[in-house]
Amino acid sequence: MPATTPEQLPLTIKESVSIPGTTNSIKQASIVTILQYRAEAVDASRLDALHAAFTQLCPRYGDDASSADPGAVACVGKVTALLLKDVGIPTFYPVAVHNLGEQRMQLLLPAFPGAHAPTVELLCKVVELTNLVLLDQSTQAIRPQIKAALQACKAHAPPGTNILPILVAAQRANIPWQRIYGNTYQFGQGVHARWLESSLTDRTPAMAVALAQNKLTTSALLRNMGFPVQPCKQVGSLEEALAYAEQLGYPVVVKPADRDRGIGVTADIDNPKLLEKAYGLALQHSASVLLEKHFAGNDHPIHVYNGEPYRVRHRIPGGVVGDGRSTISELLQRLNAEPGRGPYGSGMERVQIELDEEALDLLARQSLDSESVAEKQQFVRLRRIANVSVGGDSREVPMEQV
Repeated sequence: MPATTPEQLPLTIKESVSIPGTTNSIKQASIVTILQYRAEAVDASRLDALHAAFTQLCPRYGDDASSADPGAVACVGKVTALLLKDVGIPTFYPVAVHNLGEQRMQLLLPAFPGAHAPTVELLCKVVELTNLVLLDQSTQAIRPQIKAALQACKAHAPPGTNILPILVAAQRANIPWQRIYGNTYQFGQGVHARWLESSLTDRTPAMAVALAQNKLTTSALLRNMGFPVQPCKQVGSLEEALAYAEQLGYPVVVKPADRDRGIGVTADIDNPKLLEKAYGLALQHSASVLLEKHFAGNDHPIHVYNGEPYRVRHRIPGGVVGDGRSTISELLQRLNAEPGRGPYGSGMERVQIELDEEALDLLARQSLDSESVAEKQQFVRLRRIANVSVGGDSREVPMEQV
């Protein structure tokens, strides 16, 4: 920014305070910021330019009907909150703005425990962008700084796909929650408080977790109990994997032996070349690689609480459904734009699907390519496994049908 004294700036941050608890306006952690504004510089004549700059920075800002709010401070708060949501930071309440008089405004911005410092840094950069726009100066230099601040915030977003829906449910049920450390959260207070880490609770048996995290041991245990399981083996080299696949017969599955959420898993491998790629992928996530016979069928996770099943889901591999008019690429673009779907690692409820090597290979198997037009109601598969964490979908099965 060209030399400008603080007195000449349209907006100046005077103070920012992190509130770990709740306020009357926001029932989650927040950041309270006092901003001084120069009335003659923050007028309606420059707000159109500010809205345009914020829409360029965050396209969802332009879709928000309330972004026409005449207050520049409110606009700063709204775009900052939307940017935080885009990187998976849970913000459950709208921004609150209060006029304190004497050209001072109080901005209450929803925040996330552990991410207060990078959120304040992001807010400072957005305020700096606002000043440049209102002063009709170039914003080219500040935009990379905003991206860097946003990436610092993203590092504090809840990982995985489990905890964010739980936080949303707690907010809807008015259950107080707090982040204890890492990805561990407390829900409720006092004797009724419960701790959760992803899908694990404070009552999940440690031995059960250890068994479930070792796929080879789990398979042996189920086999010993008389359950039908596919033959499998831990393989220590690509040569051993290729030999065992020939022994079992294709198709086979390759996966890390000690990871979950479908990470590093490749299913329906029907040739040595694909097996070589799958083995390399699994090694990226674990030194222990498991190879087993592929079984084609439906995927139904069963949710159990206190020994009783209460929910059954049907998991469907990631893909698109044809409409008889649109290309696969166009269908995928619309699917990825659906609310609640974001890039892998964003913390969104569902994951976007890339038109990557796996998708292109599956398209070729179906005698299609990205520019093919699928028939109406034709399901076009783009992922080999059905895990939601890699782009799959999940649908409720009525308990009376179970």
